[in-house]
Parts: sequence; structure tokens; C-alpha cells
Amino acid sequence: MRIFSYFTLVLCALYFMTTLLNIVNNHSNAQRLKDSKMLRGVQVIETAAGELSEYEKEEHIWTLFKQKAYYALKGDINMMDITKNQKEEVFGNRPRLRLDLTPYRIFRVSPAYYNTGDRYDLAIESYERAISIDPQDFEAYITLGDIYSFIGNYAKAIENYKEVLLINPDINKLYISLGSLYNRLGDYDRAITSYGEALQRNPSFGEAYIGLASVYELNGKYLQAIAYYQKYLEINPKSSEVYRSLADAYGNMGEYSKAIAYYQRHLELNPKSGEVYRSLADAYGKANDYPNQIKCLYSALELNPKSSEVYRSLADAYGNMGEYSKEIECYRKSVAINPKEARAQFDLGDAYNNIGDIENVLKQAKELRKLKREDLAEELEQAIRR
Repeated sequence: MRIFSYFTLVLCALYFMTTLLNIVNNHSNAQRLKDSKMLRGVQVIETAAGELSEYEKEEHIWTLFKQKAYYALKGDINMMDITKNQKEEVFGNRPRLRLDLTPYRIFRVSPAYYNTGDRYDLAIESYERAISIDPQDFEAYITLGDIYSFIGNYAKAIENYKEVLLINPDINKLYISLGSLYNRLGDYDRAITSYGEALQRNPSFGEAYIGLASVYELNGKYLQAIAYYQKYLEINPKSSEVYRSLADAYGNMGEYSKAIAYYQRHLELNPKSGEVYRSLADAYGKANDYPNQIKCLYSALELNPKSSEVYRSLADAYGNMGEYSKEIECYRKSVAINPKEARAQFDLGDAYNNIGDIENVLKQAKELRKLKREDLAEELEQAIRR
């Protein structure tokens, strides 16, 4: 420690000497520059007073709006008003075209920090004051809509998004936001109208096709949903998630061969998707193709070796094939991973019952009682008597 202390003192002394030498050197250089003939005859001229370009004006206006948004987040209404007056003094009532959602990104970065009613109330109050100062500040309306949507007040979110579109109807993204909110509220007709408005303005707006597909799928209209998913794939043929959605839709219609084909297409693009291997396995199972079902489930296990659910699905598949020893083995692995899963304990007992292993059936009934599932324990014991 003594050596370390001496070393630290030496470093501090060297740092002090270096800083002092720099100050002296800079002062000397400045004096030599003054004494030289280089700057003789130099004149300071004023900046040209020419008009700003349209781009420069828009950049300056955007900066002032961002400054006002910053003060809105702080709740500094006085500085918001000063910034607004500065903008009007220089640029009058010129509208702003550039869109940037920087303020609300602060809420998205750390939502847990703002996840109290008081914090959200303060933010909402600040933005409402911003709007009272400048009713044309459409980004303040957007941020208010985003906050209301985040806290689950969808009606108020819709109200604010509509105000934005009255000011600037060309923000196509908001029609998608409105469609999503109407969808959550179960107002499917308005959701369809909002998504349709987005497509009228931009027929290549893929999110609108996804939104329409989701509305029709929620209502069990799978053919219409499939048509819109296909429309999206014309724009983005490498969207693995849309192939998965198509597979789900065909599966809900009972067309398992088509579901299987689209799940396989998804896995070609995203081979690390364990959930899709399970969905594909389920489709094979419903099509009574148990060997391929088992193959897919083992692929899922390669990605997640500790999945008790996958082992249970494997057990079911082996049971459907009559391979009861493998069925029991998979149930046992499922129970070993999650011993508190009562349904897995019951299924293991039921599998033992199928081969007449009464001792292990009673053992599983005992385990179920430890988990306080008397109902399942009694059901197993009744199965023995049957």
C-alpha cells in the first residue's frame, strides 16, 4: 500500500506539471500569433443575410419543436411558451412537416420507471399543456395517444390519434394504430375501415394487410385472412411470421397438409423456432402422421432440452402408436423436469394403468395428493377399478 501511495502521488505530480506546461505553451503560442504579421489587415465580415433554404427552415422548426417536447417532458410550461414564441417570431405560423417520435421513446426505453399512475398523469398533463399552447403540435397528440394506448385507455388514444389526422392526414402509420386499437376494442368494422384507409393511401403498406388478416382471423373468417396474408407475401415474400400465420389459419380450417407446408416454409427461413416445430408436430399429429410428429418434437427438444411440454407431446405420440414403454419414458422425463405439474403426474399414472402396472399407478396417485390434487388422485384410483 505504501508503494502504491507513492506511485499515485508521482502520477498526480506529473499530471499537474503536464497541465501547467500546456497552459504556458498555449499562452506563448497565442502571444506569438498576435505579434506575427499573419493577422494584419484581417477584417471580420458579417454573415450574409440571405434567405434560408426550405430544408434549413424545416430543420430549424423541427429543432424548436423538439426543444418544446423536451420541456413538455420536464413539465416546464414557461420554457415551452418561450420556445413557441421564438418559433412564431422567426417562422410565423409555418407548419412543421418532419415527423419524429423522440419524446415517447423515453417511455418505451424504461417503461418500468414510468409504470405508476402519477408519472403517467404528469406526462399526460404536460402534453395537454403543450397542446393548449400550440394546438397544431400533432406530435404532442401522437405522444398522448401512445401513452394512453400503453396504459390501456384505448378510447382516449383513439381520440388523440384522430386529432392528429385532422391536422396532418398523411401520417399513414396512424391508420394502422387506429385499426389496431379498434381491433382490441372489438370494433371490427372500424378496424377494417382504418386499415382500408391506409391501403387507399399506400397500396404497398404491408402492415395494413396484416391488420386486416388479423381482424378476419379473429372472427373465424379464415379464407379472407389467408387472402390478406398472401397479399402481404407479395410485398415481403421472406416474412417467416406470415408463413406461420398462414399455417395457423389453414390448421384452424382443418387443412393440415397446407398448414404443414407453410410451417415448413417458416422453418426454412427461421430454423431456430422451437414453437413452430411444436405447431408442425401438432399438425402432423392431427393428420395421423405420428412418425413425422415425433421427428418434429425431437427437433424442438434440440432447441429446448428442458421442455416438459414437448416430452408430454412425445408421450402422446408414442401412445397413439402403441409404443407404451416409450410413452412412459417420455412422461417420466416430463415429470422429472417439472414435478409440480399435476397433469403430467396424472398422465404418467394413466400410462402405467394402460399396461396394468397398478403399483406405479398408486404411486402417482400418492404424488398427486402431495400436490393437493385429490380430484386427479381419485380419478386414477377409479381407473384402476375399471
